[in-house]
Amino acid sequence: MMLIMFKDIPVNAVVDTEEYTYDNYTVEYTVSNEWTGNQSVEVKITNTGEESILNRALKYDAKGEISGLWNAVSVSDEGNTHLIKNAGYNYEIAPDRSVTFGYTLSGENLSAPEDFELSSKRIDSKEENYIAELSITEEWDTGFKGEIMISNISDAPIEA
Repeated sequence: MMLIMFKDIPVNAVVDTEEYTYDNYTVEYTVSNEWTGNQSVEVKITNTGEESILNRALKYDAKGEISGLWNAVSVSDEGNTHLIKNAGYNYEIAPDRSVTFGYTLSGENLSAPEDFELSSKRIDSKEENYIAELSITEEWDTGFKGEIMISNISDAPIEA
């Protein structure tokens, strides 16, 4: 029989939540688990406004290195400042709804961010970047039924 002991790896199960309130949205930052130099973090964005938040990204100083990101995509990280974007399928946050993403945070002296900055704006794609085609499948006196095909002919994604 062999007994293995890990005396130098303390594990603390903590639930520490900070809430940040802004115009038309809140951010809830939760540390759900913590161990030496690491934390499991969940970030919940809630739309408190009257209009949907579309194609958003959240910018903040994470106070460490992010890995294992889920339900979002890292657009940039300069030092500890990260820009975390929606994952595509969750690009919209309807009024009174929330979207959550999470990750593992690593570093020394880990702490909650001081603030968050939400970026969400519409950017129109130039006409030379796509082709839009209408195909009429049925037609009658007062109308028609059709299909619209939009093809991206640029190197960048077209997002909602």
